[in-house]
Formats: sequence, structure tokens, C-alpha cells
Amino acid sequence: MFLRLLHKLVSVGWIYDCSQFLAGAPLVRARLKPLMKDYPSGLLILDVGGGTGFLQRVLPPGCTHICLDLELPKLQRYLYTAAHPLALLADGTMMPLRSRSVDVIACIAVFHHLNEKQLGEMTAESWRALKPGGRLLVLEPLLNRRRWPGRILWSVDRGSCPRTAAQIRELIQGRFTVVHWEQFAVIHEYALAVAVK
Repeated sequence: MFLRLLHKLVSVGWIYDCSQFLAGAPLVRARLKPLMKDYPSGLLILDVGGGTGFLQRVLPPGCTHICLDLELPKLQRYLYTAAHPLALLADGTMMPLRSRSVDVIACIAVFHHLNEKQLGEMTAESWRALKPGGRLLVLEPLLNRRRWPGRILWSVDRGSCPRTAAQIRELIQGRFTVVHWEQFAVIHEYALAVAVK
């Protein structure tokens, strides 16, 4: 009962942003900026499970950001706070986009919300929507039972499918070529990957 109420509260945009701040998300997402600094202007970047659109704040100028999420309250916050919001209320397993139309697909803390079937569908959809040479950017908290702060966060997280680094890397390599891989820890341990179609 308590967790259900907590999850409902956290789906409200500003509460979600506060919870992400307390969980260290700004420090984690700051790791993305160096990877994106050389992105040329004009790129179309799809932020799958983008929530309130934090990714837009770390993108280079001139990139077009589309925030795709299933939760309307989060997208409403994105529409209210973003400079040039483009939002899609949609499912990442059925992206309403043309094939080979996107330069970069970002999946920030999304994988652990998807079961194996959904994750396979989402990676297939990412492959379909990306242009040849397009990039998949994945930043995902890892299942590491030795890290007690991470265990505490997993106990309240809505994501019911945490995975190890090996599982995530294997999944990505099933369709893409990994060109960057790193692991680091803030509260959770994280994997940060860039893969090319």
C-alpha cells in the first residue's frame, strides 16, 4: 500500500524531479554531457522514458529533443519547463516515428522498468527508428547486491527488473556495436553505454 502511494506521488512531475535530485540524478546525468559535447547541431534526439525532460538541459545547442514517456503528469511538467518542448505520450516498445528518422535515442534509467519481452521490443524499435550510424545512449542503474545504498533505492524503486552490467551489455550488443562503456557509482552503481547501429 505504501509503495503504491509513493509511486503514484512520484509520477507527479515536480515530485519526480525532487525525488531524482535526492537520489543523485543530477550527478549521474552530468556524466552524459562530455559524451554529447561534440554532437553537431541539427541532430534529432529521442529521449525514451524521458520523464520531465532533464536530458534536454545537457544537450548541445541546436539539437532537437523529443521527450517520449507514458506518464502524462511528467510530460506536462516537461511541456511547462522546457524551452522548446516536443513531447510524445507513447510507449517505447511502439515508437510513433518513421523508420531511420532519429539520430540518437537516449534511454536514461529505463531498462529496469521493462521485462525481458518489453526490453527486446524497445531495443528492436530503437534499431528501427535510428538512422544508419545512429547512436543508442544508455544510462542504467545496476543490480549490485553488495552496495547497500543501491539496495535501499531498489527497495522503493518502481522498476521491477534490475539487471547486472553483463546483462545490459549483452542485450545492447545483440543489435548494436558498443563504442563506449563505463561503470561508476554515485548511490547506485551505473552503466553508461554508447552504441552504434
